[in-house]
Amino acid sequence: MNIENQGINSSGGNNDIHDNIFNFYKWNQSPRIILDHKPPAFSGFVGREEELQCIRHWMEDPLVRLIGITSTGGYGKTFLAAKTLEAAGEVRRIWLSFEQHYPFRRVGQWLLQQFQIEIDEKTNDEDIAREVVTQLSQQRCLLVLDNLETLLNKSGNLQESAYEKFLLRWLNDGSPSVILLTSRASFLLPDNQQKAVRIMQLKGLSSNAAQILLRQHSIEGEPADLEQFVQLADGHPLLLDLTVGWLRNKRKNRVPNIVCVLEKDDLYRFEQIVGEHRGDKEASLKKVLEYSVAQLNEHLQTLWRKLSVYRLPIELAAAQALQAETQLEDLWELARYSLLQEHEADGIWRFKFLPLLKTFARLNSGDQSDVHQRAIEYYCSIAKPSSEWKTIEDVVEYLENFHHNCELKRYDRAFNMLQETGCDSFLDRRGYNSIRVELYTLLETNWKYTNKEQDNFAEMLFCLSVAYRSTGQYPSAI
Repeated sequence: MNIENQGINSSGGNNDIHDNIFNFYKWNQSPRIILDHKPPAFSGFVGREEELQCIRHWMEDPLVRLIGITSTGGYGKTFLAAKTLEAAGEVRRIWLSFEQHYPFRRVGQWLLQQFQIEIDEKTNDEDIAREVVTQLSQQRCLLVLDNLETLLNKSGNLQESAYEKFLLRWLNDGSPSVILLTSRASFLLPDNQQKAVRIMQLKGLSSNAAQILLRQHSIEGEPADLEQFVQLADGHPLLLDLTVGWLRNKRKNRVPNIVCVLEKDDLYRFEQIVGEHRGDKEASLKKVLEYSVAQLNEHLQTLWRKLSVYRLPIELAAAQALQAETQLEDLWELARYSLLQEHEADGIWRFKFLPLLKTFARLNSGDQSDVHQRAIEYYCSIAKPSSEWKTIEDVVEYLENFHHNCELKRYDRAFNMLQETGCDSFLDRRGYNSIRVELYTLLETNWKYTNKEQDNFAEMLFCLSVAYRSTGQYPSAI
């Protein structure tokens, strides 16, 4: 574990997410409307006692306002943050995952809603930031902001100045609350607050913890072999999890509690896979992922890639909409190989991708046009009628359809869907004009309209101007 006390202004070495192997490709992603505010399940969490103790110590320091956890992908930043949140004691706990860049205005409004504070849509970002800080100052809270890297530019600075101003205001406040950030890249802020910030650069699991993780997966072997395996993986949790999957697949052993013995040829194979990339964990992870996916049968390989088009947690019906013969056992199998994360609530199993694995799956999926179309048909089949709309959650299927149409570059159809279903009017009436700005800005930026679509494009610009006016952004509206 590498701990820095000097504050946020740390380059952190070769940690630029914009150049690494999983992030150089950017697809057109429309705004995800429902923010991910549920921490992940971490039933298999092991080790990290030293890190947890260190974070607890920082949280007890009255001078500390912000704690950062940084590392490249797969080291378990999110799970460590979730474990910290669970063990936080008598504090209010708030979690938010940034699966994409959310404008500060929307995040600030959402945070205020958690405190039962409603604000006028025209309230500016500075006043929103001031009110969020005020609410956090009135009671002891732990606010976790996961995946901060989505907010950063190539230099490690926050893309949107409103976030920077919010954090600086926060660091200068005398609040008893703490903000915990996780990021795959080091982040920079001016006006370094040395006493208020602590940064942890997360490394691999200890040898003992890594071997416990292997035994949880019923992987046994000679102590020296297990130790060598952990050293080859540098204690990288995701690398270990993925390797367990192909070890089981190699032995045709898909029963979790049946022991697999790590053998010499397994070590040799693993060293051959990662050998040329020793010291570059993301390159090693890519090679292990390629090998792991290649071990699956064609049905599971195809299913896994198709599922990557979804942004929301995946239920069995959603998977079957993309590949009709899918069974729940197929999804469990992908979860056993650590290619999906599983969670059961109210008798329903839901599955989701780690961001790193979703990026890999998309990069290796080729043309997904037919899959996006199937996703559209699925969401149409489960969408609620307008008579039942009360909250933003009630129209999420329509907004996911908007996303998939944008992925297909069918911007005219995406716009028509918002208009013809009444979604646009609903968002306007309910005060979600900041979301309308996001949706229509995406269309304005990407829609290369034809002569036939020109009237629709003009109407879209009018809708955008009205949304800007409703949020008090009058120069943009003009």
